[in-house]
Amino acid sequence: MRRAVRLFAAGVLAVLAARGISAQDGPPVGTKASAPAAAATGDAPHLFDEVWRTVRDRFFDRTHRGKDWAAIREAWLPAACEAPTPRRLRAVINGMLGELKVSHLSLLDPDKLTPKEAGEVAFRAMLAGTDGIMVGGSTGVTPGMTDATVKAIKDRARVPVILFPAGAHALSRYADAVYFMSMLNSQDLRMIVGEQTKAARAIQAWGLETIPMGYLVVEPGMRVGEIGHAKPIPRDDVEEAVRYALTAQFLGMQLVYLEAGSGAPDPVPPRMVAAVKAELSIPLVVGGGIRTPEAARELAQAGADIVVTGTVIEEDRSRLQSIVDAVKGL
Repeated sequence: MRRAVRLFAAGVLAVLAARGISAQDGPPVGTKASAPAAAATGDAPHLFDEVWRTVRDRFFDRTHRGKDWAAIREAWLPAACEAPTPRRLRAVINGMLGELKVSHLSLLDPDKLTPKEAGEVAFRAMLAGTDGIMVGGSTGVTPGMTDATVKAIKDRARVPVILFPAGAHALSRYADAVYFMSMLNSQDLRMIVGEQTKAARAIQAWGLETIPMGYLVVEPGMRVGEIGHAKPIPRDDVEEAVRYALTAQFLGMQLVYLEAGSGAPDPVPPRMVAAVKAELSIPLVVGGGIRTPEAARELAQAGADIVVTGTVIEEDRSRLQSIVDAVKGL
């Protein structure tokens, strides 16, 4: 199951990168402009189909959220064939992917829920339409707690279980994947690459699916910023957020995560989300401080590809359905 549950965006964007379709219209730095764009060379339909097949084969919801994926291909293919530039082709492909709507992930902390409670919450989250369960916490998590929590979730919910570890001590061989993440704005080398080095051999031995991710803490940062010795990105400094996000992308990471911190009074500003999304060509995850359907909807509309909620699920489980619906535009 592990290869099938990888977040589909990583595979899609790997196809785009391999075929030279970037966020820019022009040629790579240091090269001469090639004459015809993808469409003019006849390559556009092939690239379009390559992305379509990637989603068909790797998307974690095998029903494609109840959509007729073959019919969606037929609807978007003519526009791909007529795309005059790589930028336009990318817009067409993004339009096709947009048919699947924004993803919602539920974050469960093994330090706040017993394994049985986590399993029940995960079950309810699955029924509400969440696309996957993240397991992790900033403090107090042990390998035994993580193992028991992951097992309990997998017993109750048929959605991917992805580790969101605070360090090498919070891993489990029983998960489907792990965010192999680096807190890029930490002032502690351990959070940038040290814990990852400690975890590498165990991840290799278990054959655990890795999803490389740039993790960026935004003010106020809360406990995760404190534990991670982060220098939080100021809420009004959109340019700093963009620079960090692009750094993650240029380092080859497959996701960028903007984190306001669990329990934050407010989520990441939508203006910051929109600015970062406009410059990235990899998926954007946003979490922390998302307590209402209105806040979730605003972040999704600003450009978040994945919206994560955690504290609200633990505090008021009745709100989960409305938040998931808001994220997915229902």
